[in-house]
Amino acid sequence: MRILVIDDDAFALRLATHQLGKLGFTDVTALARPEDALERLEHDVAEFDMVLLDLQMPGIDGVEFVRHLARLRFAGGVALVSGEDERILQTAHRLARAHDLEVRGALHKPITPEQLSALLGPPGTGPRRSRAARKTYTADRLAQAIAAGELVNVYQPQVALYDNRTVGIEALAYLSELPVAELKIDRAFVRGAVDGTRDRAIVRTVASLGRDLGLRVCAEGVEDARALDLVRELGCATAQGYHIARPMPFGALEGWLQTGLRRRAQA
Repeated sequence: MRILVIDDDAFALRLATHQLGKLGFTDVTALARPEDALERLEHDVAEFDMVLLDLQMPGIDGVEFVRHLARLRFAGGVALVSGEDERILQTAHRLARAHDLEVRGALHKPITPEQLSALLGPPGTGPRRSRAARKTYTADRLAQAIAAGELVNVYQPQVALYDNRTVGIEALAYLSELPVAELKIDRAFVRGAVDGTRDRAIVRTVASLGRDLGLRVCAEGVEDARALDLVRELGCATAQGYHIARPMPFGALEGWLQTGLRRRAQA
């Protein structure tokens, strides 16, 4: 098994590498900079079978790195590691699973050899699932496809719930400095808010903070009427998800808008 360990703490890197070696895992790459790890994965997303990822890192933090793994369609296993509060670790765990990553576990520092053994299984174990290989195209092939009208944009509409403005969930301490107009609440929080008081409190707090910061947010992953009513109740300004509309080509967008206007007129 080819393992990538990402942690900005040099001691934690040495310790993890030593523990993995004792367990029989010798093909280990330890990187202190998540930017370097991302560059390796961008070059070859199949280079590693397993990623041990620290959540608290400067630059690209663990939550952002999870999004990059999802974007790259990483097919290996992912283990989240943190010395922070257990609730932060579990929240990141849910986010990673919501992005359809193979999350093997969430470990609180300091990690023990027993935890690693239970997480990884015996040496030689590969990824538990595989994804379809990513297709690549040359510039000439893309130009040909554009000329032939083979590329079709797909849109998923949002609907306004209020006139108020709200804000999303990440990098809250930097929002007053970043040149952004809209953020999205991740679907993992929206789904969790339907049945969980903790995620519901997060969504409500974010919506309230957004009104003060003047930023607009879209609640993602609204998949039924219950979720739509809830995000409206919690103060979100817009919503997006399968309950509202599935992604559609541009030609179908006008018809969807006209249908929506007729429904509003009849309401």
